[in-house]
Amino acid sequence: MEKLDEEERQPLAKATKTQELIAALEGIKERTQKQQRLLDRVNGYPSKTITGAVTQLLKPGLPQFLYSSHYDRMVGQLRLDTYNARKQGQQQPPIEVGERVFLDFLEYAGTSLEEINRATTYEGLNARCEAASNRITQQLLEYWTQNPTLEIEVRVTKAELNDPPPFNQGVIARARVRNNLHKLTLPFSERSAGFIWFFSFLVKFAQVRKTGDNLGSGAFLGSGLISPRRMASCRPCINSASFSLAWLKANLTVTIGNSTWLVDLTASHFCLPPTR
Repeated sequence: MEKLDEEERQPLAKATKTQELIAALEGIKERTQKQQRLLDRVNGYPSKTITGAVTQLLKPGLPQFLYSSHYDRMVGQLRLDTYNARKQGQQQPPIEVGERVFLDFLEYAGTSLEEINRATTYEGLNARCEAASNRITQQLLEYWTQNPTLEIEVRVTKAELNDPPPFNQGVIARARVRNNLHKLTLPFSERSAGFIWFFSFLVKFAQVRKTGDNLGSGAFLGSGLISPRRMASCRPCINSASFSLAWLKANLTVTIGNSTWLVDLTASHFCLPPTR
């Protein structure tokens, strides 16, 4: 990169910001070729600032972060016929975080609100729900190893008049958990807090990985890395819910130098894994 000589730099000496530099260059009536090339280069930066140029250079290599808090837990049911109107602000109340996670859950299960709304027959709707139920159950059992008898069911039905509002009108999508050992189902919302939290995190994590443009080599938000020495003996639990250590090793790892680190299982801050 060419450098300005002392005489060319003198009119620019008081400039401390990019805009001041541009103004100083534009104020020179007869610019030298190097001054003109500098002005052209700076005007070509994003937002015409050095910050914009640095951001453009660094952003593609930055990792993406995922924070899953206690409050980002999926709801167990969602009224479908008013969702789009609420999303567009045409109806109240506004969409809550847990409802957005429910929509992510449907997509994670291999369907969507649009596909369900397009179903015009009972068999068509039932086929979509069963396919979604089977897919999400397979994903769950891969990681939730403490109870292999559980299944996730997706049901879409007309509202019942005596249910609490807003689920007493319209079309309702529900997530239920079937326990094949006891031959019964429970609403998703009645499962343990640990199960709900983990399942919600699993759905959210999958969606971020699916839509992320650049997951880099992994980055950590907050404290709580486990060193390689502790990896073999770490406890496979989070929020009192036991699940597969194999999933952690495959998904929640960070490479620093020549070492692989696991995320501390007692923390609610997680990193996105390297793209494989």
